[in-house]
Amino acid sequence: MSADSEVAFDLSQLGISGHAEALFAGGFHRDAIRHEAQDLLNEIRVLSGRRDLDGQNLIQAALSDRNPILAFNERETRSELNQHASLRYLLLGVTTGVRNIYSHDVRTEVLRDEAALWLALMGRLRKQIEQLEIVAATQASH
Repeated sequence: MSADSEVAFDLSQLGISGHAEALFAGGFHRDAIRHEAQDLLNEIRVLSGRRDLDGQNLIQAALSDRNPILAFNERETRSELNQHASLRYLLLGVTTGVRNIYSHDVRTEVLRDEAALWLALMGRLRKQIEQLEIVAATQASH
């Protein structure tokens, strides 16, 4: 392995929650992943005002292509539409492929590096979630 292929990052700089960071540092890797994935959904729930929804239904309602509650950008160009949809797809994947899997498969060991990679991804998603804006009712028909 060459120095050019090695990457190091500081979890405290990635934007993950302090609780997930503390769980990770304490060796509770699965719990750190689960907590961060759920916390991202909680953030979407609060921003969207859809406290009645969770998981896939919440993400689909909040970030739909048509009539979204929250938007990543103006969604006026193909590139903006793709960026908006990509955030939705990534969050759908985190809901199903991360939160649900790590919540149900409690016997498989979660390695430190595996947890760090998931937390890095979710830190990036958190930064994108922080950029979401509520779509005005007049724009919702966009």
